[in-house]
Amino acid sequence: MTCRRCEKQTIYKYYESDFHNIYKCKSCDYEEIIKIDDCCRNPNKIIVNDPNFFPNFRLYEQCINCGGTKRNFPLKHTKDIEIRDEFNVDTFNTWRKNISFDKKIIYEYVQEANYLSSPRGKYHAYLNSDEWKKKEKLFLLGININVNNVNPKQPFTFII
Repeated sequence: MTCRRCEKQTIYKYYESDFHNIYKCKSCDYEEIIKIDDCCRNPNKIIVNDPNFFPNFRLYEQCINCGGTKRNFPLKHTKDIEIRDEFNVDTFNTWRKNISFDKKIIYEYVQEANYLSSPRGKYHAYLNSDEWKKKEKLFLLGININVNNVNPKQPFTFII
C-alpha cells in the first residue's frame, strides 16, 4: 500500500476495530480507514434462504456471529448446497448499524489525527504555541515603539 499524502510505501497497520483496519504512514503520520474483507473478525458463515423471494430461492452466506452478508451477491442454487436456516433480517440490520457506528467513531478520530499531522494543522498548532505568542508580543511591541516615535510632520512609512 502507498500513502495517499506522501506516496511512500511506509504504511503499517496502526490498530484494528471490529470491522475496520486503520493504517498509518511512518513518514507523514497519515491515517487511513479500510474495511475488512469479511463481515467480522471471526466469521462463521452458513447458507441461508431469503423468504422474501418465495417460491424462488435466494441464497446467501450469512454469518452466525454478526449477521453479516453480501446481499448483492446471491449464491446459485445447486443440489449439493445445504440450506441451514432462513435469512435473519434483524441480525443483518444490526450488523449494518454496527459497521456504520464503528466507522463513524473511527472517522472522527482519524480525521482529527490527519488534520493535526497536516501542514495546516501544524501551522495552527504553532499559532497556539507559547513560542508564537512571544514573537507576536515582541513584534506588536516593536510596532508600538515605532509608531510612538514617528514625527507627525513627516509621512509615515511602514517597513516590515
